[in-house]
Amino acid sequence: MPAFVPAPPPTLTIGHADAVAITRAALAIHGRHATLTLVLSTATRERRDIALPISVPHGAAVTGLVVVEQSHRTVATAQPAVHAREEYMGIVAHEIDPVMLTHDNSSRDQEHLALHVFPLAKAAPVTVEIWMELPDAPTLVVEPEDQTLARLEVTTGGAPRVFKKLRGPAELELPSSDSVAEPAMSVVNEDTALFAMPVLEAPARDATGPAGLRSAADIRAGMRTAITALAACAEQDPLPRTMSFVIAPDGTVGDVAGVDACFADAVKTAHFAAARESTVIRYPLSWDVAVH
Repeated sequence: MPAFVPAPPPTLTIGHADAVAITRAALAIHGRHATLTLVLSTATRERRDIALPISVPHGAAVTGLVVVEQSHRTVATAQPAVHAREEYMGIVAHEIDPVMLTHDNSSRDQEHLALHVFPLAKAAPVTVEIWMELPDAPTLVVEPEDQTLARLEVTTGGAPRVFKKLRGPAELELPSSDSVAEPAMSVVNEDTALFAMPVLEAPARDATGPAGLRSAADIRAGMRTAITALAACAEQDPLPRTMSFVIAPDGTVGDVAGVDACFADAVKTAHFAAARESTVIRYPLSWDVAVH
């Protein structure tokens, strides 16, 4: 009789992307629920779009994605994968800040995902949280693929366990559970992706600056001046949508499309910095939250 070969333990793999540094990784485990937090940075000065591979074990279910900006948290929405990719690429083309988690492919033991982030620059690190339900197993292996994790913090109910300069697999003992729960359904699969467009807080003052081509910071600052009016419209109609509009050289808004009169009037109250040229914008509005 052939020798019995036990199945390998479930493995969570954090992949590598060119010029991307994971300055902090944390895994908080409560029962079968886990939150993986990654702080991403880069040594390059130019703003770049990155795709970081992350592989979760078979039987794990991704249930949410959060983008953290200072004290503000934006929870991603589940969308058809094709639609999410179109939204992401359309927004990147206009230098606004989306985050997306997609399914790439499957292997024998893992589901391979891609975390897309824009922009990532030396002075602009990005923090994301990925929620997941772990498979029923006594241990979990965390593996940094082709890289060194500067710091991995693992919490399983007690004091954090810290791994510094982790270069190889780390096997973690998972909390035991007497309850039998139905397996969770992953919201990231061949047909569905998670997409987040951070909702911006109101600014302390209006954006000002010299005339020139508008930067992403100019767009964000201008949208902040209309976010209260847009949120009021969303209270009546919270369905996600993408609106388009044109910012004239003097900073006024016109040619609004894709939304009703309430949203159109709201975005026209935005104050943008002056520029040499008009700017065409496609801006997603998403006010609902993903299911945990």
